[in-house]
Amino acid sequence: MRLTYVSRRAWPARGGIERYLYLFATELAVNHDVQVLSQQVADAEIGHLRVAMLGADFRPFTRNALRTEPLRLTVPEKIRLLPLAARSLAYRVPRLGLVENNYRRYGAVIGDAMARTADRPDVLHLMNGGNFAAAGAHASRRLGVPLVVTPQAHPGQWDDDPASGEAYRKAQKVIASGEADARTYLGLDVARQRVAIVPPCSAPLPQGRGEPLRRNRRIEGPLVLFLGVRREYKGVDVLLQAAPQVGREVPGVTFAFVGPGAALPKAPDGVRILDVGPVDEEEKAGWLEAADVLALPSGYESFGIVVAEAWSLGTPVVTSTAPALVELVQAGAGGLAVPREPGALALALVDVLRDPAAARDMGAKGRAHWRAHHTPERTARRLMEIYSSL
Repeated sequence: MRLTYVSRRAWPARGGIERYLYLFATELAVNHDVQVLSQQVADAEIGHLRVAMLGADFRPFTRNALRTEPLRLTVPEKIRLLPLAARSLAYRVPRLGLVENNYRRYGAVIGDAMARTADRPDVLHLMNGGNFAAAGAHASRRLGVPLVVTPQAHPGQWDDDPASGEAYRKAQKVIASGEADARTYLGLDVARQRVAIVPPCSAPLPQGRGEPLRRNRRIEGPLVLFLGVRREYKGVDVLLQAAPQVGREVPGVTFAFVGPGAALPKAPDGVRILDVGPVDEEEKAGWLEAADVLALPSGYESFGIVVAEAWSLGTPVVTSTAPALVELVQAGAGGLAVPREPGALALALVDVLRDPAAARDMGAKGRAHWRAHHTPERTARRLMEIYSSL
């Protein structure tokens, strides 16, 4: 089968959706012709309209039989986008009255570029929602092939507005990470039979790097890990506020913040904070294995891929009660989900750190759940079942 995936950003850009796409698409490329189209492969956050006008930032490349190619606009296509520049505020406030018209305009231009660049696919699969999904709907009509969309919407933040819903309803399948994510699309009047659940995957991370990392970083006591991009909704501030209480209850605890983003504020008195910043995949595996618990107090998540990564190494988690995280933690039994406020988070972290046997049990259950549901092979098989049914 010939498959074309389209994403605003693609690997080697760091992020959950970028890594997720790379893993299952690489698995599918073993037996199928797989193309990835993307506007960028760098980590920079650039507005949708600006990146389209500037053009893709990379040359085509192939890794593990997976072809990744730039989605570039022609000069006439860029000219067609110019009227949207003066109305770009509508992209930032999706519920303004202008947004539906903007989605259609943007979708028509970007969709033409998708249709022109796609390599004779049997299925077109969009890995983003919003106006990119509108472009996918336009491209699929031009190509005469089924459209599959994985929106990864964050309710109240992005890609759950009426204009996005219009695009999703045009897809043959909308892929949700779980029931909580599915409810977002059902609430936008996508028919139940068009919504399919495919749990995201994470890579089998290398083992044996945790202890060397602890020695190199001089971490002797318990370790609480935050891993991810430091966006506001991820809850870095909540974890920092919880840290002093955890430090009083669990002497010698270290908090490590791993991932790109702004530098942390001054550490609370009496608490050891490591501001690690971005790391490669091998060091990320070391931090996950070294940690006694992963903390993810997000305000919103469509899934929470870092939870699956932690479980792949048997590390328990403490998350917020964001619906997708509650669903995931309850299904995997690999941690605790508590209200997103410093006191509740601190108490949960203390409970995990004070009972190593219970923590190991949660980690083992999480690992079993990852092996059953979140490997790249499992995701690839489920997607092929869906494509074959279209």
